[in-house]
Amino acid sequence: FYTAYSGTDARGWVVGAGLLLFGCIAIHVLSKSDTQAAIGKAAGCIEAACECINQEFSLLMEPIVSLTIRITILLYLFAILLLTVTCGDMERLHKHEVRKHLVFSAEESASLGFILFVIFWFMEMSTSMSQYVLAWVSERW
Repeated sequence: FYTAYSGTDARGWVVGAGLLLFGCIAIHVLSKSDTQAAIGKAAGCIEAACECINQEFSLLMEPIVSLTIRITILLYLFAILLLTVTCGDMERLHKHEVRKHLVFSAEESASLGFILFVIFWFMEMSTSMSQYVLAWVSERW
């Protein structure tokens, strides 16, 4: 039998009491009338957005257009990345082994890092562009 007192039991009770206190405070804050009014405004915005989407059929096509643009850009940049990776030198891991690995110069490493940055930047830019178009169309509606 394990009868010795463990300090982890006390930590568990402290963490549990802290989470219980946090939950009580969160329920108190969320039950205030200001929060209920904000939820009501958010529901009104969602209803207006649904009306806008139902009246503007082109908004239903926006995810497909956005996905097509993203895939096209991503494939193009991924091809450039693969072409840049092939510029590395192949070296054996050990003298008498068949296994090899790629070794990149400083310029090649910088190019790879830049291409990865451009990939992430274009993905974020396409997301921002898509959100801007949706906001502009809904504002014009």
